[in-house]
Amino acid sequence: MAARACDLHAGRIGIENRYDFTDLSGVEMAWRLERNGEVIESGTEELGAIEPHTAREVRLPFAPPDAGRVFLLMEFRLTGPSAWAEKGFSLGFDQYELPASARDSRPRTKGSLPRIEVRETDSRIAVAGKGFAYDFDRRRGSFRSLSVDGHELLTDLPAISLWRAPTDNDRYVAVEWRKEGLDRLHTHTYEARLLFRDDHSARIAWSFSLGGHTNKPALRADAVWAVYGNGEIRFSVRARLRDGLPFLPRFGLGVAMAAGHERVEYFGYGPHESYVDKRWSTWKGRFSATVDELHEDYLMPQENGSHYSTEWAAVTDAEGRGLLFCAADPFSFNASHFTPEDLTAAAHPYELRRRPETIVHLDAMMSGLGSNSCGPELLPQYRLDRGELSLDVRLLPIAGREFDPFEAVVSAIDDPDWEPPTVKD
Repeated sequence: MAARACDLHAGRIGIENRYDFTDLSGVEMAWRLERNGEVIESGTEELGAIEPHTAREVRLPFAPPDAGRVFLLMEFRLTGPSAWAEKGFSLGFDQYELPASARDSRPRTKGSLPRIEVRETDSRIAVAGKGFAYDFDRRRGSFRSLSVDGHELLTDLPAISLWRAPTDNDRYVAVEWRKEGLDRLHTHTYEARLLFRDDHSARIAWSFSLGGHTNKPALRADAVWAVYGNGEIRFSVRARLRDGLPFLPRFGLGVAMAAGHERVEYFGYGPHESYVDKRWSTWKGRFSATVDELHEDYLMPQENGSHYSTEWAAVTDAEGRGLLFCAADPFSFNASHFTPEDLTAAAHPYELRRRPETIVHLDAMMSGLGSNSCGPELLPQYRLDRGELSLDVRLLPIAGREFDPFEAVVSAIDDPDWEPPTVKD
């Protein structure tokens, strides 16, 4: 069976019976309307005797709100026990985003933010403001420290990441990845300089490449780190790949957060892992979990636990302190106690050693999983094989449990001085 949108604003839904011989008298549809991930209305509809290969329209009694991200989730369930399942067994679901739902936008002016202080040496750039102090390493092109109210958020420098632990289905393309040195890339910084500063913001330009010891650089890139008076960081990168590379495993930013940041909340496809070609058993919503709960313990350790089309993710400690990650374009999100290198090196789960820190990945794209262990190669539309890549994300410090992620997302800073990077030839 399937639910088709006839007129979502009016609650009109077409129910199609795809059975060959059975009507839908033993099936009910439980529905819920969510705004920004919170249920605002719900109900259950008895479907009745919709004959095989026919359809009927039902009207759901809800009033859609005028603003926010509004989704309608409809789940088909058995109304009684059968020979093969218990009462309430889920037969499937459909989800729609209401087209009239507006994405709120309440930008903050840069001039309304607290003032910052910038100090520069040959090797470091220090940016400090109300409640935060950040230390930028010019030689490595990233932040060595992010301290908010005396609470250190990092254990290592955020870095561009291309590698994922090969899955069973990556067994053939992983040979090509390793030939190109994608499993042993190092960052070479050409320049990191203070590009712009005023009373409320600072921008740092970073030019770099990623390559192995015996290979030409896999990519060359230019990026901008911006820091604002509220402690927000904006990271924007544009990269150009070397010709002749196979499709990439991923392209994104990896962030190693300090021990204790165990709580995760995200708005994306969940509740279990989802990928560009493996998401039809998940739905778009607001989910919460611990970092350990996000891990999928496959018999052979491999890439796992990512979440497709994430719009924001918050990683915090027991006191609600941490970072909110968000972007204008949805990204693939992952939080784990294992690095991709840890998962790659282990042949069995017992060989994994859980790290105390939380390893976060924010990927502009993660290639799909496919079925190439025993089937065809990954389909072209699921491959990360574009010659030019980009990522634009925001990192916002979170200081307590009362933090509202949706409010922070819609309150982006209006920076009239902002200029995105361009890749130099």
